[in-house]
Amino acid sequence: MRIAMLEVSHWHASMYLDAVRDMPECALVAVSDKRGELARLRAQEYGCRAYTSSEELLDEEEPDFVFIFGEHAEMVGLISMAVDRGIPFCVEKPAGLCASELKPLAERVRSEGLFNAVCYVYRVTPLAELLLRWREEGKTGRFTNCRFKYVTGPPSRYVDWRCEWMLDPERSGGGTTINLSVHYVDLLRYLTGEEVVEAAGQFSDQVFKEKIEDHSVLLLRTSGGTIGQVETGYTGAGCPEDRDHFELMTEEREMVFEGREGRLRWWDRDGRRGEEVLPRVEPRAEFVRRTLKALSEGGRPPADLDDAVAVLEVLDMAGYRRKR
Repeated sequence: MRIAMLEVSHWHASMYLDAVRDMPECALVAVSDKRGELARLRAQEYGCRAYTSSEELLDEEEPDFVFIFGEHAEMVGLISMAVDRGIPFCVEKPAGLCASELKPLAERVRSEGLFNAVCYVYRVTPLAELLLRWREEGKTGRFTNCRFKYVTGPPSRYVDWRCEWMLDPERSGGGTTINLSVHYVDLLRYLTGEEVVEAAGQFSDQVFKEKIEDHSVLLLRTSGGTIGQVETGYTGAGCPEDRDHFELMTEEREMVFEGREGRLRWWDRDGRRGEEVLPRVEPRAEFVRRTLKALSEGGRPPADLDDAVAVLEVLDMAGYRRKR
């Protein structure tokens, strides 16, 4: 399978490049970036051709599949290039700035039957698989309350990674909410199998005083009544519990997950308790493998543009663009 990647200066691109390189059935043929120097550096590292123009790459290389990165404000345009040429694709989250700009494209892709994926990688983690299996086995019952927390380093790291556009809300769409919180909004939808019908949010720039928010909290409610709380930030100063601290309540079981340790502790209402240590998996590499396997076998990707639209609709519902 001939693979291309667009706008590879994105800080996550190397994870996808490594994953494709490790798949013998795939050949990375070309990469693009509007900053030609960065495209050439990636191409040299991974042994493929470099383009400054993504459109030229697609026309010249005619790849079998394309991974799309780039600035959030450019994602819909890049997706459209692939769709216009009938090229199956996978796009990094959030896939656009708001639901209204992405929804027509998602509807078109669905009507044309074009294979597409969006990198909501928590769906392929050992944690998500275990929780869904427990639910199917009747060990948990319904989720009643899910609290997700992920706090990481300062926004200046994006400047260090040569992705300074992340600090410009016109190009990124905002800060921690559209970059990090979207993962957990999608995870809530995935674990419950329900859509979010109520959302409220608070967004703060009090630590770094940038044009983007550096901390946010969303309060959500699904159609079945599950309460979701999503807290993300760029405000971490080193607390080990900051990253992927989840508190999950179900009808039958209470659970706490510590992502740094890969440890899930649980307590049943009948007095039983236990602990699971989950295997370490690079989620983006796993997402790449499962997506390309689904494409080759005629299956469905882990997540697609319809999921991206649903997540962005939740941000709109929470007043994100108005409040941040």
